[in-house]
Amino acid sequence: MTISYAGGMAGSVLANRLSENRSVSVLVVEAGINNVGILDSEVPFLASGLPGSSVDWNYTTIPQAGLNGRTLQIERGFVLGGSSSVNYMAWNRCSNDFWNSMAAASSNPIWGWSNMEKYWRRTSTLVRPTDDHDTSCQADPDAHGYGPVQVSLAGFKNELEDRVVSTAKLLGGRFAYNRDINVGNTYVGYLQSSVGNGTRSSAATAYLQPAMDRSNLDVVISTRVTRVFGQEDPLNIDSVEIATSADGPRTTIRANKEVLLCGGVYGSMQVLSLSGIGPRDVLSPLGINVLVDAPAVGANLVDHPLVGSFFSVNSTNTWDVVLRNRTVFNEDLDEWSTEKQGLFVDTPSSNIAFLKLPTFETFDPSTGPGSANTELLFSNGFSAFGPVETPSTGSYLTMISAVVSPTSRGNTSIVSANAWDAPRIDLKLYNTQYDIDAMVQSMKDAQTLVGSQPWEGYNLGLVGDLANATTDVLQHTYLLRHVVRCLFRRDYD
Repeated sequence: MTISYAGGMAGSVLANRLSENRSVSVLVVEAGINNVGILDSEVPFLASGLPGSSVDWNYTTIPQAGLNGRTLQIERGFVLGGSSSVNYMAWNRCSNDFWNSMAAASSNPIWGWSNMEKYWRRTSTLVRPTDDHDTSCQADPDAHGYGPVQVSLAGFKNELEDRVVSTAKLLGGRFAYNRDINVGNTYVGYLQSSVGNGTRSSAATAYLQPAMDRSNLDVVISTRVTRVFGQEDPLNIDSVEIATSADGPRTTIRANKEVLLCGGVYGSMQVLSLSGIGPRDVLSPLGINVLVDAPAVGANLVDHPLVGSFFSVNSTNTWDVVLRNRTVFNEDLDEWSTEKQGLFVDTPSSNIAFLKLPTFETFDPSTGPGSANTELLFSNGFSAFGPVETPSTGSYLTMISAVVSPTSRGNTSIVSANAWDAPRIDLKLYNTQYDIDAMVQSMKDAQTLVGSQPWEGYNLGLVGDLANATTDVLQHTYLLRHVVRCLFRRDYD
């Protein structure tokens, strides 16, 4: 038997692939709940309702020194499919340079893009958008594969799409147009999302559910792995202890083949630590017997929080009215339910940009010239996240900035020997000047893009606190107050 913890992205894929061999028995242990029937997870536009819900681990950072003591909510999927069931479905592979840097760092050419490409192609298939429009100039079918995850372009056209592309073709340079954002480099293009037939395509729907009828695959939910163990000298992990509550009975299951930890950044760290594999200075004070002193467990934590720039626009075709009018919201939801058409078949964003900083030739912490420093998302409405509230009137454009080659490094660790206690998370955000400068530049890039000729008469200008942040220092102050880790908040529950 092979035991996999948990049923998230990696766990779902491994469960499917391993159980293809009917002589192998596979058990998936998932702490969260079933993904089936969760409307906010199924409907792409409603992903905003997932942070803080029953399918979120609801983690929170410790106060961040770089954010003047603010804490941030960390969204992680507490559900089959893991974070692929709760994220915003943007589908972007790593650059060719990233994979080649992995090969260089490991001194193993198998990690290079030329070897990894065949695995990428087994992951997803580019499918037609729900409105069946011509996508020949918006994506390159040759950049995609034949895997089970369905990927598509937006299926409900908005006013931003053509403006973004016209801007990229006009400005060129580091803002140049990229026909397909998944060809392995940077620039500006159409957003591709893990959406098929207007519905989220996740690790659960693409990999786990199609395999659920196999007699050699078992999946248990609402169950946590409290520790793994086995022979100690030499160390050989072959057993898993599970429980359904903090004070409930423990059950031990032995794997005669292997135990796979697929709990993600926080879950795998927690199980390893509870099992005595982790930093001695963390585990010993908690009364945990240290089997392996491994300081790297929970170290080098990297994240890329988000900041929104908000613009007033001259339009009556943004989705702002949907968030203000329950009747319109229900009409759009009904159109999705009955026809899989309309606004709700898409995520809140339609275009994306992966950009190099203008200073990248002098200092570039990314993995190469084809790897981005920053990311921008274009949303056709007011994405009210962070300390801002949805305006009661007007039409808006939101530009969402992220630094995707940050130099800040944080850490995470357990706080007790109880698997039900959330880990300590310290992202150490903005503890380097590069990260601050890169985010400020990204906000400037957003203004450059929507301040160009294709936006004349449409973009009416910045609104909110950023409108008065006319210097780098003021923009730095703005980002410290407005940076978040979870995107977008929907006002309707």
